[in-house]
Amino acid sequence: MSNFLHTYVPRVKYKNVQGKPFVAVSANGISNGLSDTYNDGADFGPDTMLGATAPDQYGPPYTQTTGIQEALNYAAQIGAPVELGPGTFPASTTILLPVMDGLYLRGAGMHLTSIEQASGFSGAIMQWADPSAVNKWYYLGHFRLYGTAGSGYLIDLEQNETDAQGLLEHIRIHHANINALRLDGNEDTLTIHLDIDNTDTQTTGVHWFIPGGAAVDIDSDFISGGFWQAQMFTFVGTVFGADQALNLYPTAQPSIYNFYGAYWNNGLWKPEIYILPADSDVMYLNFMGCMINPDSLSLYNPFFINPTTTTVTIYVKFINSLIQSSSSANLFGSYITGYAEFDDLTQPLTNVNVNNAAVSTPAVPASGTAQANGNPYPVTVYLSGGSATQVQVTKYGNTYTVWSSSSATAIPSLAIRLNPGDSITITYTTAPSWTWVPA
Repeated sequence: MSNFLHTYVPRVKYKNVQGKPFVAVSANGISNGLSDTYNDGADFGPDTMLGATAPDQYGPPYTQTTGIQEALNYAAQIGAPVELGPGTFPASTTILLPVMDGLYLRGAGMHLTSIEQASGFSGAIMQWADPSAVNKWYYLGHFRLYGTAGSGYLIDLEQNETDAQGLLEHIRIHHANINALRLDGNEDTLTIHLDIDNTDTQTTGVHWFIPGGAAVDIDSDFISGGFWQAQMFTFVGTVFGADQALNLYPTAQPSIYNFYGAYWNNGLWKPEIYILPADSDVMYLNFMGCMINPDSLSLYNPFFINPTTTTVTIYVKFINSLIQSSSSANLFGSYITGYAEFDDLTQPLTNVNVNNAAVSTPAVPASGTAQANGNPYPVTVYLSGGSATQVQVTKYGNTYTVWSSSSATAIPSLAIRLNPGDSITITYTTAPSWTWVPA
């Protein structure tokens, strides 16, 4: 038994394993001096002949993408996923992702597999071969992209497909002098743990424009700036850590941006959100369980910024969240009509000036006539005085009496919250006075 356990088993090349369910690409090979085996036993690699259409086609001339392009082209023919081994894969031309159902490109890990601009190459490392085609059901993950030159995006996945079912996960993009990632048109695409950082020159980290529909990001770290425009976008556990990290645009319909457990770390930069009017001028932002400036350093003043002179209206709700500043800072800047609501803050507001936009107080209607809250946000009605017998509130079709008297008398001071669509009805002989303010 002991001799059996120590029996030498010779290495079997991947390409010789029958029924292998994927196409393998290696960063090692004879041509780059990292191995004494062509492509280190993988199907494709640095020794792949330029334009190869099948394994075992070796150069020169050698591939310009360390075998990745040839592997993708071959995988598209046979409908197989592509697996990249650990190591560095230089690209001296753009890798074109072929049109195929179920495109799959996976590395060994964002800290193990690195795809980089080769010396002298400036341009996108990866993009669709045909952006106008139906590029959906695709997967990219577990690798690093590195580039320092170019006028476009390091990875450009812009396409005209509004029903793309894509998944990008565990990708680190280290960029400078070139933008990082463009996902325009990728509706229904999910991103998980994108780590996007830049070096010396501040460039755009993410550009994601969806004319309609929604998208989701989970557990990413956006250090360099980003631009998002969607009818609905949800960030879960996302970290924002740089100046102008968020540039948010509304769509033709009112847009909703949801932040669950998001984190803004002040650090070297002051957190801020840019609101840029586009097709519409109404936007809703919900912060649930978020931490904004937890170190209580100086918050950027204002926090919500509109760099244009076109007025935009935003409705902001903070639920079980934190936002604070060590010095006085306004929540809303110029050309923003802002309404903020706070529920169960984890810390009291500190040096944050809300300055909610004024709510128009309607005239008290005739006795027994309902007055609805027609605003798209909740209000608090402060009510007192007059001579009345009953105050009722109708919520979701149900009517409740919140105050009553057997004989007409002055209404004591009441504060009544009305959600959008709720109404208040007062039965009186002498009208009371009231004031409506944002809740």
